[in-house]
Amino acid sequence: GRREPSLLAEGLETPEFWGLLGGKGKYPHLPTLQQPPHVTPSLHTCTQSPSTGELFFTRSAARKKQDLLPQECYLLRYQDQLFLRMGSKWSKDSVPDIIQSYIFQLHSWKTASDFAVRVVWEGHEGEEFWA
Repeated sequence: GRREPSLLAEGLETPEFWGLLGGKGKYPHLPTLQQPPHVTPSLHTCTQSPSTGELFFTRSAARKKQDLLPQECYLLRYQDQLFLRMGSKWSKDSVPDIIQSYIFQLHSWKTASDFAVRVVWEGHEGEEFWA
């Protein structure tokens, strides 16, 4: 049977939770940048090969909300944040693979840097996504 995910507030983790992670200790985190670097926003579309499952990222020409296809996955990189906008054809299970593949792609483009990742779902983007 499939288990439904449960939410656990920070600070209320169980010993089992920490055991599955390998123990309770310091964990790395991204520093909050006081003055974000000037980075031109870049929007990429994520597509997946139906035969191999490989993920591909291409620069998107979309400039307005109306230009985005509801079912597609987009990655908006701006300043010290990466917004992963998941469309209706993508599952929550694919999020880690997309993020890992995109970071690998950024390294190959020699544009990798530290950033916070925010996952948003189609229809729930919020104002900061469109700013």
